Amino acid sequence: MEKKMKVFVSGPMTGYEKHNFPKFDEVSAWIRGLGILVANPALVARSYKEQEVLNDPEVFKDMIRSELAVLVRCSHIFLLKGWERSVGAKRELKIALDLGLEVVVEGTTADEMRSLKKQYEKK
Repeated sequence: MEKKMKVFVSGPMTGYEKHNFPKFDEVSAWIRGLGILVANPALVARSYKEQEVLNDPEVFKDMIRSELAVLVRCSHIFLLKGWERSVGAKRELKIALDLGLEVVVEGTTADEMRSLKKQYEKK
């Protein structure tokens, strides 16, 4: 089976206009445009927020479980600026590091991403 690089985008949502979804979408589209599989947790969060059910603690926990189920299947985590001020992003990073995912940060160039993809997929 051919190995494919899959990147989970992680960053702050709470306290940002539109929950920072536009930034998640922009970065996800950029990564996808490089031919890399991408997991955008904003898609999961958006569906829950549209249902206006996140005030229920059990539903919020379910959303976190859904996002983490995707994270554990990725090879890399891409940290958006401001991740260090986000409880959720810090949790995602800890799990990613525990699982041996490679870390990529916002500001990484397209050439650097292509190089990471090439290195990962030839292993």
